[in-house]
Amino acid sequence: MTDLHRRWPLPPLPLPFRPLPTLLLPIAAMAGTLRGAETDKVVELPPLIVAEAKNPLAWRYAEAPGLEVLSVCGDSTTQQFMEQFQHLRQLLQTVVPPDLQLSLSAPVVHILGGNDMRDRLKQDVQEEMFQKPVPDADPGTDVPFAGRGGFPAPRVRVSVLPNLRLQDTDAYTIFALLDDSQLQKSQLGLTPDYVSFLMQRRTPPLPPWFILGVMRLLPSLAFETRQIELEPMDWTSGEAAEAVRKDPATALLPLADLLVAPRQPAAPAAVAAAYHATWLAQSTLFVRWGLDDRNGAREAFFRFVDRASREPVTEPLFQECFGQGYAAMRERLGRYLPDAMSKTLRLRPAAPLESLSLDLRPATTAEIARIKGDWERLETGFVKRTFPALSGKYLDEARRTLRRAYDQGERDPRLLAAMGLCECDAGDDGAAEPLLAAAVLARVTRPRAYAELARILYERARARPAGPRGKLSTAQTTPILQPLLAAQRLSPPQAEAAELFSDLWFHTEVSPLPTDLDELNREAGFFPRSLNLDYRTALLDAQAGRWPEARRLVARGLATAPTPAGRAPFVELDGLLPPHAP
Repeated sequence: MTDLHRRWPLPPLPLPFRPLPTLLLPIAAMAGTLRGAETDKVVELPPLIVAEAKNPLAWRYAEAPGLEVLSVCGDSTTQQFMEQFQHLRQLLQTVVPPDLQLSLSAPVVHILGGNDMRDRLKQDVQEEMFQKPVPDADPGTDVPFAGRGGFPAPRVRVSVLPNLRLQDTDAYTIFALLDDSQLQKSQLGLTPDYVSFLMQRRTPPLPPWFILGVMRLLPSLAFETRQIELEPMDWTSGEAAEAVRKDPATALLPLADLLVAPRQPAAPAAVAAAYHATWLAQSTLFVRWGLDDRNGAREAFFRFVDRASREPVTEPLFQECFGQGYAAMRERLGRYLPDAMSKTLRLRPAAPLESLSLDLRPATTAEIARIKGDWERLETGFVKRTFPALSGKYLDEARRTLRRAYDQGERDPRLLAAMGLCECDAGDDGAAEPLLAAAVLARVTRPRAYAELARILYERARARPAGPRGKLSTAQTTPILQPLLAAQRLSPPQAEAAELFSDLWFHTEVSPLPTDLDELNREAGFFPRSLNLDYRTALLDAQAGRWPEARRLVARGLATAPTPAGRAPFVELDGLLPPHAP
């Protein structure tokens, strides 16, 4: 199999709840309003609390399974908000079970502020960012606005986003300003952005028809105290709905179109649009049918969704899950449509909602610095995308916040990981490496910390390979493998780490063990759209004589590569595999 060693060029590697009436969910990062002959620029920036050295806040801290809370609200407000949020999460599991959502090893972090923090946040941001008075700086540049067409230069007005959810590849944090009076009489609801985030980030990726079906149902979901209600659904039109009732075998799309790959007509445009509308409506109908306990298929439905995320969808697989084939299910969906369009569906959780009891206490210096500093690190990335000229200010504040606890002798692994990731984001791998190494040695639960440490070590080793034929030596390879193997026990899997793990074996004198190849195939399943990962793993499988695994990945690469150039390496590798497994 020496041909298999031929080198092939590979390319280089909002908030979760519906806010209370007094809270504004950010829609855009920049807005403008005309006022006579001039335009005001409204710069929406994330919150930044910089004056704590002079006027410290009374932060309270609590942790529970899967979450951490840092709050300056009253304990009763904090408790009530978190309990409502927890109940919403539990109710959502009735529609999207936990194993079909993003799984995180790191806890979800909530930073909560009250009414008294609003003015302070705006003042802090203006003083720190703009050193009052606010200059007329053009977003994304350091150049003042110039008047155009005879109009005077526009003014910059700062608005602080009161609610924001920011995420990294392995964690996310929620910041919210709560109105105590409104919280007592308002019911929160999950936002589409949050529900989509939980499904889109899940690994392996969920089938598109399921994600879109759930998202189209979401506006009709009412989260009541102990149950969820789905309002009757709409079809594409009254005429189309009547056609489905009369002849579902003709009016509904074949199940293969729905579940495997849409075969959308190329022309005319009206036909293609009608096909697309039917596909979306039928996805919604199938999800609603699966959720409806009266159909007795909820368990089978969720089992099918999970298997569809892990293996190719075929009619035998469908038959195995539901006990009927595509044609029979299409008829069944047609018969179900009148109920779906006319009746409210009530869903009750399989288990009673669990209460959440927080043991709130004064936060320590390390807890405040770690949580606030990591939040400010995430804000830096947000500002870099929306108002790059100010991102350096947020980075400076994140570093100061994190360093404050570090300089006082705090060595919490989570603090070290946050500091290391902050330096990675800033492009300073030299400063990041010792911090990440210490955090990883202490087994911090931040998958990205392991991935970044492995990347830094790999890039340095590749620059000076010490093994034969320009490859990495065993001594260089072992420190890279250690964080990669440790990260594989954490969630979510890191795409960059999987790519590096597959690439490493082509640049080291060390041969992968069978367990390494098993892990590579598992990670290729997590990221089925990564052609690089599929190709490298298939090549390594073939070199080891693991023909079934290699064939499966080659077949997927041939099916998913969007261009002939992308399919070319899989075509060549396919020709090198034996026609039948020995």
